[in-house]
Amino acid sequence: MTAQPTIKGIGHASLVAANPKALAEFYQAVLGLDIVGVSGLNTDKVHHSVFLGTRSAADHHQLEIFANPDHQYIAIEVESLADLRAFNQRVVDRGLPIRWTLNHGVSLAFYFADPVDNLINLYWPTGDDYPQTHGHPLDLTASEAALRQDVADLVAQRKELKGG
Repeated sequence: MTAQPTIKGIGHASLVAANPKALAEFYQAVLGLDIVGVSGLNTDKVHHSVFLGTRSAADHHQLEIFANPDHQYIAIEVESLADLRAFNQRVVDRGLPIRWTLNHGVSLAFYFADPVDNLINLYWPTGDDYPQTHGHPLDLTASEAALRQDVADLVAQRKELKGG
């Protein structure tokens, strides 16, 4: 009998705003969250996404704000890479379409929708620091060793680009 995969808890949430940077500034002023990353600018010079967090938190960020409503989701952290792979297989076995499976550098993740189309991100934190928003395709059916190597290669590549 296979052990039940374990969820650690809610990792972070994402919100949607026409102007993510302006909403991020609200969360900075009211809650004291730091902007820990931004991604993309549209023609109005408004960031497509902004990542907020506390510098002391174990996770890279606790809140994301997107301009694109297709990216609104709840992120649920799993205990281990084996758990992530087990949940991925469970979702596949139920015939639920997986929207994205990505190596974010800071995490390995996959995204799928519940029956009423709420997007869910199940992720396992890698323990590596990597700027967001990064994501390259990932195959969670690969071996655990291959997945860990994919993360190591990504981190090494970034260090080379930074010159160290």
